[in-house]
Amino acid sequence: MPVRIYDISMKLGLANNDILAKARALNITAAKVPSSSLDIISAQYLEEELIKDRPELASRLAPKPAEVPRPSVEEQKIVLNSAPPPPQKPQITITVTGVELSRLVDQIKNGEVEFRLNVADSGHNDRFGVCIVQDTDETPVQLKPKSDLTTRIEIDERTKDLLRAAYYSARHRAIDGWLNLADYGSAVKKQEPTFLPQKFGERSLGSLLRRVDFFELRNDELNPIVYYVRMKVVESNLPATGPAHLPKVDAASSPKLARGKIHNLRLGFGFIMPDDGSENAFFHATDVEGCTIYDLKPGDAVEYEPGFNEKGPCARKIHRLTN
Repeated sequence: MPVRIYDISMKLGLANNDILAKARALNITAAKVPSSSLDIISAQYLEEELIKDRPELASRLAPKPAEVPRPSVEEQKIVLNSAPPPPQKPQITITVTGVELSRLVDQIKNGEVEFRLNVADSGHNDRFGVCIVQDTDETPVQLKPKSDLTTRIEIDERTKDLLRAAYYSARHRAIDGWLNLADYGSAVKKQEPTFLPQKFGERSLGSLLRRVDFFELRNDELNPIVYYVRMKVVESNLPATGPAHLPKVDAASSPKLARGKIHNLRLGFGFIMPDDGSENAFFHATDVEGCTIYDLKPGDAVEYEPGFNEKGPCARKIHRLTN
């Protein structure tokens, strides 16, 4: 930023002619008239040389200390007579908002949920207090009492297919068939984003699965408790040749084929509704021949080789039929 000669004059309290004479002596050619501009380096150099000639100018450039107002006699009396405030005891206030957190606070207050807080010794004898309150300004109006849940509704076959499909899509994460309930819930949401157990009168996915005969649940002894879900293994007393309602296949002849329609499709698998009215058959994307699973859509007529595994009816070698 350029500095003019008269700016230096006002800063140091010197006449413009004195500053111009010193600038000529220092060979600063840009200093010709009081309105001449100097670069910042030349201006600082000129100021330093002027101060060397007149040391008394240094006092004008030194910053003045800030003046601290002295308290009045009345203020001094108040300070002397006032006692120090008592030390504040440490405390924690947990403020919660949202439906689930508000319910949690109600459960703690009613003794339904045990609340524990471990605090390390801080070296003093002050008591440590914890206060759990609800934020009255932001408590959601949507909070409903427990009794407002709808009456239990029977689980339809489409929902059962959805629950099976979700398990098949996530079973690669299972250990000995047991799948973490949280992972299973995510798989259900991927299959059907609008799915809610509350539509069937249940508070959680686990309570809904307990009503489905082909699922079983267990939990570990950790804290917090982790739940797992597994599809039950179908134990059959049928002979080794296979289920009685499926046709016997002669090794020398070609297998008998069945027909049906695509019932629903999921990520990598789906279900077929047989024309004979039997139970829906599960199929994997690798069982589709002549096209891919992405070429199929619900309602397409297909021909397939019926089968049976430990989970129930299944379909293999699926071919889409042209109209």
